[in-house]
Amino acid sequence: MKGNVYEDKDFADVVDDNGNVVGRAPKSWKGTDLLQAGHSIKGGRASKPAPDPASPGESEVPAESETRDVLEAYAVAHGMSQEQAEGYPNKGDLHAAIVAAADAGS
Repeated sequence: MKGNVYEDKDFADVVDDNGNVVGRAPKSWKGTDLLQAGHSIKGGRASKPAPDPASPGESEVPAESETRDVLEAYAVAHGMSQEQAEGYPNKGDLHAAIVAAADAGS
């Protein structure tokens, strides 16, 4: 990207759940909610909706080994703002904050 303008090298194919190319989008959109549900940047995984906190068994804190996107989505679904979740310098710190919040809510 030069300035605020995307260049060809900044884009990647967008694929649906079946692996069919359905368009192109900036690579920086990988793992965000900017892509349509079920679509992903080629080589990534499909964007999933955040788990429903009311669903049984889905409120367990994700493992620290999960991707940062999964941890951020969980944090936001459980009361943290997107800005707060993105503000942690690494996913270990984010995971620790999620665990602390879950322990406080128990």
